[in-house]
Amino acid sequence: MKRIHQLVPRFEPGAVGTALVEGRDALRAAGYSSEIVADEIDDRFAGLGALSSDCLDDLVDPQTLLVYHLAIGAVMADRLLARSERLVVMYHNLTPAELLEPWDPHLGPVIAWGRQQMRALAPRAAIAIGMSRFSERELDAVGYARTTTVP
Repeated sequence: MKRIHQLVPRFEPGAVGTALVEGRDALRAAGYSSEIVADEIDDRFAGLGALSSDCLDDLVDPQTLLVYHLAIGAVMADRLLARSERLVVMYHNLTPAELLEPWDPHLGPVIAWGRQQMRALAPRAAIAIGMSRFSERELDAVGYARTTTVP
């Protein structure tokens, strides 16, 4: 396997965006072909070389490993259910909807969708990586067979 691509619904400034850039740079330094693939690319991160998810089919072969960064419900996660490449789920945590809804009532359904997708991706994932022990326990609880933590 010489290709490891990271997928994210929206590539933007913040913890997940920074993790993607650092991950891609480390993978390339280790000799892998690695791209960041996103459904949406924030203008502030446009110059960092992410690719549109429209080109995903051109980037992969059966040996490609896809790393999906899960932090919210997204169409991209649903599309991954139908793909056959090996999959790693990198779980950045989903804040409980009831904690966010007082400030943004639209987040509740998107968080619930993300939790549903987290469960649905479990059988597809070769491994799931939590960003904390708390997150890893969530992954274990919804049925991921192999989990670990990378803080």
